[in-house]
Amino acid sequence: EVFGQDNFRNQVIWKRTGARSGTVGFNIIDDIILFFSKSNSITWNTQYVPYSQDYLDDFFRYRDSSGRRYRLTILTAPGKRTGSSGDTWRGYNPTQKGRHWAFPKYMRPKLKNQATENLQEALEELDKMGRIYWPEKVGGVPSFVQYEDEMDGVELQSIWSDISPVGSQASERASYPTQKPEALLERIIRASSNE
Repeated sequence: EVFGQDNFRNQVIWKRTGARSGTVGFNIIDDIILFFSKSNSITWNTQYVPYSQDYLDDFFRYRDSSGRRYRLTILTAPGKRTGSSGDTWRGYNPTQKGRHWAFPKYMRPKLKNQATENLQEALEELDKMGRIYWPEKVGGVPSFVQYEDEMDGVELQSIWSDISPVGSQASERASYPTQKPEALLERIIRASSNE
């Protein structure tokens, strides 16, 4: 009634407590947070949660000479493209495999010419930075060296299980039954508004 049906975006499930017992049926351990906006023009700041240690150990298996953890990721994406993203670079033609060059977006600000449309030029600069891994196999596909410490984490999804409820001894406790933890409120505010 306040925001209008068309401004409903989605919902978040907040797992607010651990296991409960003593009722007939499924015990309720979550709250549903409805995500609405005032209009189609919304402020959205992606939020991240840290990678799990298992993920880091499985994917960021390599270390450079200074000890930084990294992984090798592909520099192409599915689908053929026209223009420089579909052109051959250093003897590799991605369109032959039904793919195109996919430059890592977060690396663009590190280029001398950030606005370049020429992917081969951007890839050359990436290679000069030491961010391209060349396989020993002739004809092998080059990979991008992606450092763990440059990654923000996993994009936050619609199920939140990492924020605990306000405990009985918590300093922020105000003793009203529906109080929400400050961390939960902070996440919502950071995601949907600018400082």
